[in-house]
Amino acid sequence: MPAFSRLASSESQLPRSSRLSDSASVTQLHQSHQSQPNELTPDQWQEKQLDKYLRTYPNGTTLSLSEYAEQLPRPFPFHCGIGQFEQCQIPPYAYESLRQSEDWWIVTSTINWNYYTNFLSMALKSSGKLAQSIVHHMLHDLVYEFNPETSLGVIKEMDLIRILLYPIEHGGNRDPTVSDATQIPDWLAAISPLASNAHSSMDLSQAQVAVNSAKNKRSLSSASGMPPTNVPLILYNSSQPVETNLRELNSQMQHLLAKSVENKVNSPISLDTGIYGAISGGRFVGPKIDTPRLTSNADDIMRLIGVSAILNHENAMVVIKKSSCSLYRNKMKSHGPDRLQFCASDSSLIEIVKVRENTVIKDIYNAHLIESKYGFKTQFLASEALRCDQAIRQAHPGHVPENSDDGPYDVCTFQLPICNLQDEYLQQLLQDGKSIVEVCREDVGLAI
Repeated sequence: MPAFSRLASSESQLPRSSRLSDSASVTQLHQSHQSQPNELTPDQWQEKQLDKYLRTYPNGTTLSLSEYAEQLPRPFPFHCGIGQFEQCQIPPYAYESLRQSEDWWIVTSTINWNYYTNFLSMALKSSGKLAQSIVHHMLHDLVYEFNPETSLGVIKEMDLIRILLYPIEHGGNRDPTVSDATQIPDWLAAISPLASNAHSSMDLSQAQVAVNSAKNKRSLSSASGMPPTNVPLILYNSSQPVETNLRELNSQMQHLLAKSVENKVNSPISLDTGIYGAISGGRFVGPKIDTPRLTSNADDIMRLIGVSAILNHENAMVVIKKSSCSLYRNKMKSHGPDRLQFCASDSSLIEIVKVRENTVIKDIYNAHLIESKYGFKTQFLASEALRCDQAIRQAHPGHVPENSDDGPYDVCTFQLPICNLQDEYLQQLLQDGKSIVEVCREDVGLAI
């Protein structure tokens, strides 16, 4: 297998987003409103058996969050939700009474959860705004004779979800003592299950699994206008322009997030659908809670997914051929700028090509912009496609692992079929007159 260098150019060598010093933890944000009596930890949550306390709270199967606060020894108004910060606080007159009881932990964890979900909402809004600009320019750059009204489905719904969600650092509690028997990420626990008028209970974790584990994105198009069966989150209209769908998907996600938070606040506190489902296990006990935000390389992630989506729409694949690549270097220099090819370190020839029926087409419209404008060399694209392919083959069903090399991109931000023709048997088929497309389709097993 050829060895690929990791990155395209200095412009694309952006580190995986770290937790920046100006991105305060939820607890630090909370401290600006009121000092805390002690440092809360998930270990203390477990020691005090607060899951049991909240699950068996008197009348907990009927009390909403605000009703719960109103029946405390020192009642106070407590209204949480998207856009509500000041209303979701402990008033000074109730502070001393509350800090002496287990309810202190319930209330402060809920305040942390409220901050977290509000920052998640802001990150999603920022992602949508950035994606609109990037997708608009990519469509005009890379789609031949692009017309919003006729170039429908150039970027499929699953890729639009990736573009919106993948650049978001979800944050969460970095304390390893947080109890989570389900292994659901904090950001999912914070807002699941989602709900809308059409679907009374929609679990976003299903959508996350489907987004991360889709092996063949080409099969996920919704020509009928119905969402993929495993992704109840979105309502996608395949007859609408790509940019319209992107805007509406982002709007739906924000609406569903707000609705989910509202439902948790209004549902009985002891039920999974209520605040128990969000804060159980000490998920939102401080002080190590990071708020969601866009990654520092969010624009690169969006462009990488966009390039992958557009190439998939063109029925593209990565072809690896064993050859004396050095013999072709001068010939490759004479080719036009719109071919995506390079010689690997083992002298194999790697190309990204389009497939039309049984023919390979090497010229790709405005392919030179992929490197000159977006900063992604063909060598990097092939490396990412190969890494994604290997990760999917090795992963457990329904799970795609994170990078193991601390690189700047998550696995499967760039996904194309790979046809490795270096096997001697496959080389013999080519020598016997079988076309590259036929070998890749019939013998390698690609759905091209």
